[in-house]
Amino acid sequence: MPSFDGWLTGALPFGWANPNIAVNVGNIIADKSVSIIVTRDGAQLAAQTVRIEPIGNPAQRKSDGSLVGQETVMALGYKGHPSITDTDLTRGDRFFCGGLMYEVAQVQPGYTDRLIAICEAIR
Repeated sequence: MPSFDGWLTGALPFGWANPNIAVNVGNIIADKSVSIIVTRDGAQLAAQTVRIEPIGNPAQRKSDGSLVGQETVMALGYKGHPSITDTDLTRGDRFFCGGLMYEVAQVQPGYTDRLIAICEAIR
């Protein structure tokens, strides 16, 4: 018979139930991860692993008299994980994901166990 405790501790590379919240965030990222290469001030950084999730529905905005789709996403990254390097994103960074280029609009302050960046598609 399957063991619930076995599932909790062995379902993902780091186990589900871990007292270190950064490890649990790592499990969430690993469940649906993408690799991005960030461009900062014209230079490319090393590839980083994050989880990208849309925020709400794509909105419409006026740009030069026309309507353009705007997609906003959240990039969830590592911070404080015992064995994975912290994600390095800052406002103004750009990266491609799913055929779109995104720019980091804001990095949420105050988290010690995850990095949350709000990013907007550039069209």
